Amino acid sequence: MESSRADSAARRRVSVVARMGSSRTVVLCAAAVLALAVLPSADAQYGRSRSRSQQQQQQARGNSASGSGSGSGSGSGSGSGSGVDTSCPAARSPRCQAVPPQYRPADGSCHKADRVLGMSGTPYTRIRRPNYADGVHAPRVSVTRAALPSPREVVNRLHPDVDVPNPVVNHFFMNWGQLVAHDITLLDTNFPEANSACCTQAARAANRATDSCARIDIPANDPFFRQHGVTCLGVERSGSQICEAPYHEQRNMVTHYMDASHVYGSDAGKAQRLRAGQGGLLRARTLNGEEHLPVDAQGDLTAGDDRVTVTAMLSAVHTVLMREHNRLARGLARLNPHWGDERLYQEARRILIAQWQLITYRDWLPWLIGADAVNRNNLRPVASGYSQAYRAQTDPRTANDFAAAAFRSFHSLIQNNIWFGRSGRQGGTVVDTPADIVLRSGMLQAVVEGMLYQPSQEQDQFMADQIKNRMFANGRAFGGDLIATDIMRGREHGLPSYNDYRQTCGLRRASNWQGFSDLISQRNIQILQSLYAHPDDVDYYVGGLLERRGDMSATASITSPVFQCIVVDQFRRYKEGDPYFFDLAGPAQRFTPAQLQEIRKQTASKLMCDNIPALNVVPRNAFLRLGVQGNSNVQCSQLPGIDLTPWREGSSGSSGQQAQQQQQQQQQQQQTTRRQQQPRRSWWG
Repeated sequence: MESSRADSAARRRVSVVARMGSSRTVVLCAAAVLALAVLPSADAQYGRSRSRSQQQQQQARGNSASGSGSGSGSGSGSGSGSGVDTSCPAARSPRCQAVPPQYRPADGSCHKADRVLGMSGTPYTRIRRPNYADGVHAPRVSVTRAALPSPREVVNRLHPDVDVPNPVVNHFFMNWGQLVAHDITLLDTNFPEANSACCTQAARAANRATDSCARIDIPANDPFFRQHGVTCLGVERSGSQICEAPYHEQRNMVTHYMDASHVYGSDAGKAQRLRAGQGGLLRARTLNGEEHLPVDAQGDLTAGDDRVTVTAMLSAVHTVLMREHNRLARGLARLNPHWGDERLYQEARRILIAQWQLITYRDWLPWLIGADAVNRNNLRPVASGYSQAYRAQTDPRTANDFAAAAFRSFHSLIQNNIWFGRSGRQGGTVVDTPADIVLRSGMLQAVVEGMLYQPSQEQDQFMADQIKNRMFANGRAFGGDLIATDIMRGREHGLPSYNDYRQTCGLRRASNWQGFSDLISQRNIQILQSLYAHPDDVDYYVGGLLERRGDMSATASITSPVFQCIVVDQFRRYKEGDPYFFDLAGPAQRFTPAQLQEIRKQTASKLMCDNIPALNVVPRNAFLRLGVQGNSNVQCSQLPGIDLTPWREGSSGSSGQQAQQQQQQQQQQQQTTRRQQQPRRSWWG
């Protein structure tokens, strides 16, 4: 049963207009998560939980009670053998400063009145109440109570490998989306997701007691896996907890904010280990005269997010972001030689997070959800001054509906092979190309140029064989099926059906199979009917991938309608609910107008130019193919860059002077409050 607050809350609707080609406009409605929240107060609910994942998640569990520069505390709790926390003590609440800390805590704590809201290691929120088979934890089943079709069979029937290059966006656009995902969502599972141990006889017996595995059975006629003798793919279930809510909620092991946690880490311990300890710099190792990512005890590349090594494309941009932080720190040190390591680190971090948010919202998001949706929902950063979009009561948490389905649609943009260089004459498979290839002389530039000039695939139902058959293969002939895993994730997280999300997004609920014909082809409807027993059985992820989209050349959404409305709602809440968002006139310390104007000069293309010495020519828009809306090559020297002069302490545009003014204003306000004998308000508004 949903909380009484959720039952009584007004169901505020957010109108979203998505252009579907030049002649058709579809009006969608995304239910606002703030009004539909089904979870109680985070302070009362979240507890220190047992993690069953790799070092990043273990460290998040051990250190997330301490923010970077603010907040500390501890909690305790013991999870069950299935990774489910049943204790949920309130003791995890961190100590927060009474005034806004200048720099956001690394673990996402102390941002809001509910001190752990958005903190790493806390549960996702939901847009729709979960549909568990037993109402608590068991993966969703058919409305007939029979099992749903094998995710692998669904993949074989509906998601073949068909080469459809995207006419608008490139592979860099896809990779940026993966980085965004890694900044704001990480399941509490072992890594990688494909877990063959879940298919053993012993695991099957243990699973009956712990329900810790989800099996993906391989059909007898599978064209790939059966030739390798594979009959089952195992998926370890996501770590979850059950507290005051009557059902399980999965945990997000990174912060729920767009705070570049993939660069800096999601807890104070991780953040500290990534620092060089002098000059405000991040750790790096020098090869051939250039900075590269450091390595961990196992010799693997390391960054704020452990998924840095999943592809060479990810490791390449992680390297660029690390270099950008260090470039900023060195520039600030030249202007302010009296600043110490901590001040330099935090100021450089703050600027890089601002760049990350700016590029994502101004340059990348309009091509994902459509320029109309961006403008109608006030998502575009303002061109001057400050935005007034901050809402203290907005819930910034990542929605399960977004993380376990809508944002996984990016997997359809992935190519089987990646380019080395702009011509595409050389390259490697996306799975077999090692992440550390970027350490070789010239290869960082080659991988980045390849992304900038290689088209992505369309966002559609078709999926690359490399990620369907060989994900995490590690040199073997076969690996896991990322798409089947995506489908299983939705089920084991209790996501409702595609039909339910049609209704959520303002589309007509289908009472029969032809009810899907407004957005799904007759051929695909026939296949759906042969796979599923009822229209209410179709997986949200599957249905969304099958939806038709229109022409994208005028920045219409490349995302399907039932994904778009969820994605729009999520990015709106990431911005409105974050008091540290770079251009908001929120309660946290702001950049000065002069500093903001410099930050607004940054582009993804300039980011690459500034941090790859031999890179001289790039597309003006790093996310688009050449020729789209006049996108053309440009010399790096012609792109404007950030001038750090406004950060010189004592200058009229410095944040130090602004901080002093804000402190004086806060003191005056506090004195007025005491005179009026009114309760002192928390800094978050």
